[in-house]
Amino acid sequence: MATNVIILTSGSSWTVPADWNNANNTIEAIGGGGGSGSNYQNGAGGGGAYTKLTNFTLTPSAGVFIQIGVGGAAGTAGTDTWFNKTTNASPSSSTDGLLAKAGDTTAANAGGLGGAAASCIPSSGAFSGGAGGVGGNGSVGTYPGGGGAAGPSGAGGIGGNGYTALNGGGGGGGGGNNGAAGGTGTSTAGAAGGAGRGTSGGSGGLGATATPAAATSGQVGTGGGGGGGSKDGSTTSDVGSGLGGNGNLWTSTTTTSTGATINISTSLFTVGANLIPPAGSKVVFTTTGALPTGITAGTSYYVLNSAPNLLISNVNFQVSATLNGSAITLSGTQSGTHTATFTAVAGPGGGSGGTSSRNSGGGTSQTGSAGLYGAGGGAANQTASYGTGANGVIVITYTTGSAPANGNFFLLM
Repeated sequence: MATNVIILTSGSSWTVPADWNNANNTIEAIGGGGGSGSNYQNGAGGGGAYTKLTNFTLTPSAGVFIQIGVGGAAGTAGTDTWFNKTTNASPSSSTDGLLAKAGDTTAANAGGLGGAAASCIPSSGAFSGGAGGVGGNGSVGTYPGGGGAAGPSGAGGIGGNGYTALNGGGGGGGGGNNGAAGGTGTSTAGAAGGAGRGTSGGSGGLGATATPAAATSGQVGTGGGGGGGSKDGSTTSDVGSGLGGNGNLWTSTTTTSTGATINISTSLFTVGANLIPPAGSKVVFTTTGALPTGITAGTSYYVLNSAPNLLISNVNFQVSATLNGSAITLSGTQSGTHTATFTAVAGPGGGSGGTSSRNSGGGTSQTGSAGLYGAGGGAANQTASYGTGANGVIVITYTTGSAPANGNFFLLM
C-alpha cells in the first residue's frame, strides 16, 4: 500500500498516473483569491472556495485538462480552479470534474466576496472563501484585511475592517475548520489577523503597536492564520501589513533540492526565485564543505518566515528546530557549496492584513501579500500599491492497495 499526494500549482494539463486507483482517491481544489480594490477607499479581496471529488473515475495514463486559478491583481477578481477529464473548459457537472470558485475584488466600499460554495462543482462538501474587509467611505481609506481561503471542513475567515484614516484590519484566517475573522483596526493600532481553525490551527498575526518593528505573519497550522494589520505609517518605524499564514494540510511525498546561500550575520537562507519554500516545510541541508554553527548536515529543520519585510520575494527565510519554533541563530564560518532539500508543505492560507502606511511621516509603503493558496489580498495605502490575491491549487491524493483513500490532507484533521 502506498499513498501518493500530487500538488498542482501550474500547467494546463495533467497525466493520470499508471497506478491510479479509481476506488481510493480524492481530488481537491481551491480557487484563486481576489485582489483588493484599486482605490484606497475600496475593500479587500475575497478568498477562494474549496471543493473536492472522492473516488473519481479516470483512465490510467490518460490526459486531463486543468486550470490553476490565478490570484487577482488590484481591482481584479481571481480566476477559478478546475479539473476536467472530458474537454478543455470548466466542467458543467461532477461527472467531468470539479470547479472551485475564485474570490472577487471590489470597486465599491464593500469587501470582495469569497468564492461561493453553491457555485462550485460539486457544491456538496464545498466551502466558501471569506469575504474581504470593508473599505472606507471618507477622504482616506480604512485598509481592510483580505479574506481567508476555504478549507476541507469550513469557510475562510472574513477580513477585518481598518480604522478610518488610520490603522489596518487583520486578515481572515484560513479555513481548516471555519477560519476566524480578522480583527478591526483601532485609533491606536492595527488589528490582529484571524486564527486558522482545525487541529493545531494557526494563530493570527498581531497588528503593529504604537512603535512597531514590523507587523507579523500568522503562524502555520491546519488553517493558516491571517496577517496582522499595520499602524498608520506616520513615522518611519510604522511598516506594512503582515503576510497571511499557510496551512500544513498537504504534505508532498516528493522532495525538491536546490542550491542555497547562507548569510551568517542575519541567519537568513536564500534559494532561487522559482522555488517558494512555504512556512512549515521541512528542509535538510547538505554541503561540499562546512555549514555554519547552529545547523547540522542531514538534520531536518523547518522553514520559518519570521522576517516578513524580507520575504516579499519569497526566497529568504530562517529555520527553526521545531514547527513554529524560534529562529536558529547562526555563527562561525562556512565553506563549500550548500544544498537545501525541501519536503513541500501547503494548505489554505489566511488573508493578508491591511497596510495603512500613509507616508505622511515617511512610513514604509508595503503591500500586504496573501497567504498561500487562495487567500484574498489586503487593501494597501494611498500610493496606488494594492494587495494581490494568492493563486489556487489542485491536490490529488490516491492510495494503491486496499486501504481507504485517506491522503495526508485528511489524516491531520
